[in-house]
Amino acid sequence: MGIHPRPVASCAGAASPGASRLRKLALPFVALLLASIGAFAPVAAPVAQAAGGPKVAVIVGATHGATAKYREYGNEIAATAAKYTSNVVKVFSPHATWSKVRAAVNGASIVVYVGHGNGWPRPYTYDPSYATKDGFGLNYDVNGDGKLSDYENKYYGEPSIRTLTPARNAVVLLFHLCYASGNSEPGNAAPSLTTAKKRVDNYAAAFIKAGARAVIANGHSHSPYYIDAMFTTRQTIDEYWRNAPDFHNKVKTYSSSRNSGYTYQLDPERSSSYYRSIVGKMSLTTTQVTGAAYANTSGDPATFVVPGNATPKWDGAPVYGSV
Repeated sequence: MGIHPRPVASCAGAASPGASRLRKLALPFVALLLASIGAFAPVAAPVAQAAGGPKVAVIVGATHGATAKYREYGNEIAATAAKYTSNVVKVFSPHATWSKVRAAVNGASIVVYVGHGNGWPRPYTYDPSYATKDGFGLNYDVNGDGKLSDYENKYYGEPSIRTLTPARNAVVLLFHLCYASGNSEPGNAAPSLTTAKKRVDNYAAAFIKAGARAVIANGHSHSPYYIDAMFTTRQTIDEYWRNAPDFHNKVKTYSSSRNSGYTYQLDPERSSSYYRSIVGKMSLTTTQVTGAAYANTSGDPATFVVPGNATPKWDGAPVYGSV
């Protein structure tokens, strides 16, 4: 269990000699501890941030009767992102037109889409150009009455998605879609592994071509973890995906046939139940995505817990660089 050392004295004037010695001990120990924690330690940002912080685009497409619930999800996601950056852009149905979505994605480090998914393979007509596949279902005046609604949408597929301009090292998060994670539409037969693999690789392909470095699809969750961990941890995108609260530890890993040098992974809930996937450069790090400014570690911590059954043997005991 953790041991709490004596609190360091603090006041407006000079500290006592004993407190000064204890601070000298505590500061290098904190530095050593943070260096040894590894993947999840808060660290200084490795890249400069844009004014207001990295851009997060949250898109809610026209999803018929589910749209109201998806707007709630979108607001939850945006509120989480707003804890870390003031540069959060929301584009929600019935105002989620292609032009507005394209502008929102421009320069975004994190792109979140909640809505209809239309992928391939699927049990309908084949579209060789994927013009309506592997993208967004957005608002469009289908009946020509001059109005937009949650019940009229158009699919903007791979040719459109390839024209998007996200930030360098952007990550795309696709929540509650059909097809994107390998799954089928509700009521349709569960896919074979071969079909699920094609759906995952296809859905991410155009986003990768547009400049994103990872595409994560989750058909059953939009957990706050996916935003929180992007801003508050230092880990690879593979670790980030595996450390999610709904990780099932049934990972299947493959080389992408759509984007050479990229990898895709499926994490089925059970046999033929494909609701979690990732496609990308697995060495990409969360800090490369956001360049987020982490907690300042230059001063004394307000509280401090020594991991393990450890305590200084004497005041001024040396700190070693390794076990």
